[in-house]
Order: sequence, then structure tokens, then C-alpha cells
Amino acid sequence: MAKSEQDGKHDDGTPQNPGFDGLVDVYEKRAEKGGVPVKVNDPKALPTTREALHSKLMHAWHPDDIKAWEADLRKADHANSDENRLKAVATDTSDQLITSEVARKKAEQKSLIDPLTGLPNIRYMHSTLDMKLAEIERYGEGNDQPFFMMLDIDYFKKINDTYGHQVGDFILKKIAGVMDEFARINDIVGRYGGEEFFVFALCNNDDGAVLFADRMRELIEDTVFRCTSDGVEVPDGQKADHEIQVTVSMGVARHQNGMTKEQLIKTADAALYESKKGEEIEL
Repeated sequence: MAKSEQDGKHDDGTPQNPGFDGLVDVYEKRAEKGGVPVKVNDPKALPTTREALHSKLMHAWHPDDIKAWEADLRKADHANSDENRLKAVATDTSDQLITSEVARKKAEQKSLIDPLTGLPNIRYMHSTLDMKLAEIERYGEGNDQPFFMMLDIDYFKKINDTYGHQVGDFILKKIAGVMDEFARINDIVGRYGGEEFFVFALCNNDDGAVLFADRMRELIEDTVFRCTSDGVEVPDGQKADHEIQVTVSMGVARHQNGMTKEQLIKTADAALYESKKGEEIEL
């Protein structure tokens, strides 16, 4: 079939190299001339595979049309490939962002926990007190009053000097466990630092807060901590290298209207200092 270079059309009037959009019209025109009863723009009539369409084109189209069609197919394949790659990149990026966010949250949670005892640390205490005091400022105290308590292990340096730091760490972990087990569901128990711990609790009144602290103190002092010289716990009934009992001092502070977090902590610390002078818990 000859081509007309002047008008850019084949001898039968169909355009040269019509491209993807023009191939449908070309195919229909050739199909009509060949007596093929098909309309390409009818999706139901389109060949279902590239091979079937290519076979039809070979019988109806000019070779230049075939080349144009194949070029368009290659472009389409390339575009689809790029789209798939973009989807894959987007999926990978999304997965990475999710993984990164999970890792960030885990790191954040880890930064609020004391690694030795597993209790909340001083950073957690500050953020929690800020939140709790803000709630009180906004909604009021309600029926129960907030109390902040400080606990200190008496003569803890002597324990470290006598038995070693491994045993000292064992004592810290065990006392943390006793306090955590004694605490109620809404109480917050944590390690302040060194041999000091803190408690945030809601109690009915001053007497209730002092009673709460005194029971916690008695429970700790009644516990016998049994361990090896390496600070490994020894169960009851087995021979232990050390059987240690400790005493603790506690200071209790009640939050009052307008009191800042720093004032609350300072008040509890002052009460703890006074408690160390005697045997009673100071408020």
C-alpha cells in the first residue's frame, strides 16, 4: 500500500502514524472495508490480549500504524512500570514512616522508665505531676485530695559498702516491687533517683495519707531480702548469702490550691528530712 507524503495520509485516506488515540478510528475504517463486523470502541468487542489485537492489526493496518501502536504500547508499559515503582516506593516509605513512629514511641516510653527497677522515673514524675495538677486546677480536687510522698532507704550507703553494689541494686529492685504491689490502681509509684522513691496518691484526708504511707513503710521494713553475694534472689527454704532488712523514711505533702509542682515536691522533701530525725512519718 503506497503512502502519500503530501497530506500525511495513506492512499485509503487514513492518517499516517495516528498514535494511540487515532488507532481506533483507523482500525474501524479498515475493518469496515474488509467486511469485519466489529467496533473497536465497543469494549466488549476489543481483543482481550495484546497478541489477539496484534494479530488483527497485522491483517488490517499499515506497517507504519503497527510501529506506532507498538511504540505506544512500550510507552504505556513504561508508564505502568513507573507507576508500579512509585506505588512500591510509596508503600515502602509508608512502612518506614510507621516503623519509625513505632520506634520513636518505644524510645519515648523507654526514656520514662528507670532501667534498674522498671518503675517510672523522675522525668515521668514531672510530666505526670504537670498533667495531674493541671487537671486539678481546671476541674477541682473532688472528694479525694492529692498527696505527694517521698521515700528514702535509711543508711543505704552502708548497704553498698558492706555488701557491694550488686546487693544494693537487688535491694532497690525488691523495694520497688514491694511498693508497686502495695500501690492501688490509680497510685503512681516511681524511682526519684538513688535510694529515693516517690508516690502520688489520692487520699480522703491527711490521716488517710499518713496511714497509707505508714502501711507501705511497714510492709517494706517487714520484708527480708534474701540474696547471694552477687545480688541474686534466693527463694525461701534455700541457703542465702545475705538476709537483709532495711528501714525507710517517708515524707508526705498535701497539694493545696495554687501550689506549684516544685512547691509540692519541696514540701514532701522537707517532710522526709524531718522524718529522718525521728521514727514517725511527717506531713
